[in-house]
Amino acid sequence: NTLGLPQYPHLSMSANGNALVTWIQNGRVQARLYNASTHSWDSATSIPVLSSLTNGASNGAMGAINDAGRAVVTFTQYTTPPAKGPWNLLVNVFNGTTWQTIPTNVDDTGLTAANNNGIYSQNIAIDANGNASVVWRQAEGTSLNAPYNIGYSRYTASSNTWSTASSTTIEAIADA
Repeated sequence: NTLGLPQYPHLSMSANGNALVTWIQNGRVQARLYNASTHSWDSATSIPVLSSLTNGASNGAMGAINDAGRAVVTFTQYTTPPAKGPWNLLVNVFNGTTWQTIPTNVDDTGLTAANNNGIYSQNIAIDANGNASVVWRQAEGTSLNAPYNIGYSRYTASSNTWSTASSTTIEAIADA
């Protein structure tokens, strides 16, 4: 198998039975969609990564799907091997027909190596209209005692845009 061993599967399901399975395989995010009305799975899709991060492996893939078959996936990807950061939080939207060709980086630290901030515990949801929200835990500094914040970004389907991340909108806490 040229893709390597699949790891870390995640399943989400809508109220009508549509399903989205995501997993990591050979450092890349893979996804398959199940259509409840046709009782069929699509082919496995390799979710695009940021071309500027082609050497960085992906991790922590999870997704959400709605009754209309629209889906969203979030994952982390580091900029340079080995996996020492900085980690970037990426999202990719499936509009019911195709996945985005380039994922969106939604964390608020950007792609610079100077901000070796950890991104952890991301979670994502999608509503009936295709709008989505992602939250995550993020270190706001490089020291072991850096404060952690809960970051948030919202996708608006009608404009096909993600809001600017705000790591203080939800909660800002110091790690003791």
